[in-house]
Amino acid sequence: MIHTTFSILSGGLVAGAVYALLAMGLVLIYKATRIPNFAYGGMASFLAFFHYNLVTGRRVSLNLDLLYLHIHGGVTVHLSFWAALPVTLAAAALLGWFIERLIIRPFAKASMVTLIIVTLGLNLLLTAVAEQVFGTKDLVVSNAHAIFSRSPVLSLGGVNFTYERLGVVAIVVVLSAGVWAFFRFTATGLAIRAVATDRDVASLLGVSVRQLSVVSWVTGSMVAAVAGVALASIVISSNPGLLFVLSIKGFAAAIVGGMVSFPIAVAAGFGIGIGEELVRQTIVQHDTKLYTGAPEVLTLGAVIVVLALRPRWIFKGIRDDEDTGITGRGGGSELFLVRWIDPVEAYRLLRAAIPTTSPGLRRTTRGIRIGVVAGLALFAVTFPFLPLPAFWTLPANLTLIYLLVVLSFVVLVGWLGQISVAQGAFLAVGGAGVAVCANTLHLPFPLPILGGVLLSIPVSILIGLPALRLRGLHLVVATLAFGLAAERALLPRFSEGGVRVVLPTYMRSDRALYYFFLAVTVVAFVLAGRMKATRVGRSFFAIRDSETVASAYGIRPVRVKLTGFVVSGAIASLAGSMLTYQLGALNAGYGSVAFSIEWLAYSVVAGITSIAGPIIGALFFGLYPELAKSTVSASNISHIQEIFAAVLLIVIMAVNPEGLASMSRFVRSRASAHEDDDGASDAEDLAAIEAAATAERHLEELPLEADADGDIDAEEAALSGAPS
Repeated sequence: MIHTTFSILSGGLVAGAVYALLAMGLVLIYKATRIPNFAYGGMASFLAFFHYNLVTGRRVSLNLDLLYLHIHGGVTVHLSFWAALPVTLAAAALLGWFIERLIIRPFAKASMVTLIIVTLGLNLLLTAVAEQVFGTKDLVVSNAHAIFSRSPVLSLGGVNFTYERLGVVAIVVVLSAGVWAFFRFTATGLAIRAVATDRDVASLLGVSVRQLSVVSWVTGSMVAAVAGVALASIVISSNPGLLFVLSIKGFAAAIVGGMVSFPIAVAAGFGIGIGEELVRQTIVQHDTKLYTGAPEVLTLGAVIVVLALRPRWIFKGIRDDEDTGITGRGGGSELFLVRWIDPVEAYRLLRAAIPTTSPGLRRTTRGIRIGVVAGLALFAVTFPFLPLPAFWTLPANLTLIYLLVVLSFVVLVGWLGQISVAQGAFLAVGGAGVAVCANTLHLPFPLPILGGVLLSIPVSILIGLPALRLRGLHLVVATLAFGLAAERALLPRFSEGGVRVVLPTYMRSDRALYYFFLAVTVVAFVLAGRMKATRVGRSFFAIRDSETVASAYGIRPVRVKLTGFVVSGAIASLAGSMLTYQLGALNAGYGSVAFSIEWLAYSVVAGITSIAGPIIGALFFGLYPELAKSTVSASNISHIQEIFAAVLLIVIMAVNPEGLASMSRFVRSRASAHEDDDGASDAEDLAAIEAAATAERHLEELPLEADADGDIDAEEAALSGAPS
């Protein structure tokens, strides 16, 4: 008993200390800026890789050949751990300043939904840059390069406590005391506390919110550097994806602290670490097979339950502007890329040069659109008969699966306005359902695919229930927690090497499987398009535009939200079922949180509100990269696609959050409506008019019917089809 207790403390305290460090940095940024930094894990990962590359030795070379100028040289940077730490902290401060000044500041007045998507895109950018610059091989921190010595310093109850474990805990204690003193005795700390209490009053009293934002991002980035260095040392062998996944627990701890309370956030970090170790030790003693994923399931499940209960100390400091979802209004018009690239001005110049109002041009444009659609349909139908290499069939089938993944994001995020990063978990649910139905229940093909879709319904309801009480930031954290729990508990049991599924003989040809996938995808798109045109779909848009106004018109958010989660989860699980049959087993990479964030970014870029968005996203981010690949080794895999998509995501969110699919309509409407009688433009007035008109249009399409007691219930009338 004593040995178990000290073993739990030995492992739990050090893990909890790192989670507490991560939570401290997140709270530090949020208190001053009211911005949820979902890029924090990517910042910690990038800085950890930067630091340990300095410690292990990094070759920096310069090769320049310009006319008669030829410069070739290089130097190997190799520093000791403590000599590299100031360099890493300086790089962290520069990174924090760069992010705040060039990316975050233009979005300072954007909605919470916009900020969440932008920071998720920033996380994708930092993770991809780290993998591109430092390689995809795991970062292994040897004993010689560890943050502290791993030799034991004392033994309690038969458990050795190393210098590293005690040193990390000491760092957290010292930093916590320093942060407390900073907020208690310094003018800057008091100003940040004032901003956290009432931002408007603090501004009226002369507090510079911009200066505090810079200080918070720089300081928070330096804390992220310390947390990333400590976490990489403790994990010993890690990669950017793993460090980001572990940082989710730090975000969970910060959320428990209401994003503003340092003591509660630090205590929650230690609580999560000790709770995980307690579950780990208890379950290992009874059944080692149950170990995988059990700590994450229980601890992160507890975080979801706490969020669903909505305790006052969590929600009192959170921004209260989370009522709307994705809209067509850009959130960062001050972004320097937006100032350089103005699609509206380009369209005005084109319209001045070419008469765009002539009937002939309109017919030509309509004909081009019809031709593109017909060409894509013809290509899809005749693809197996084209003289193409045989290996193109796999990318084509994966493209159909990606179409469904993006469609699931369109339904949930674009139409319903509920941000979720757990779609990868639903792919895992679909794969698990196929494996159980095919191997355990021995159902004939294609019934296991239907079984995977049906299995997603209770899971969707389980995830949708917190959405009934959570919005924006809290909902994203809840779905992150669910996605991580599913990744750790579900994927290891059903991925390669675990459970495999076999196609029947008549479906093993590439052509037969392709046409089956094509038929399933077409049916899913037809049903989704039909649902969008019905009253249920219009209820989605009404909830997205304003849940408060929709409720006032008689729409019941509970029913509408659960319907949206079930539909989106079923589409994603259908994609997971198809993927499992295509690969023979569920691939762990497709069910991860990182996959969900990556394809959320692709979906936003392609068009998160349009039925054409999945086609653009699957073709440009699914099919083209697969066909453009050559035979490469694991050491030179390129991550340029993720970097490009992340940058494009930030620009899209600044210009038009509805994405590329609606960019033409967006530019035309802006160019026409922005012009006043004197030719001037008024972007803010137009955006307000467009948002109000959109909300009113969706609500007016829902007929109102009086109940027996005289109340108006729009949704009942909509669902029953009764006339108004």
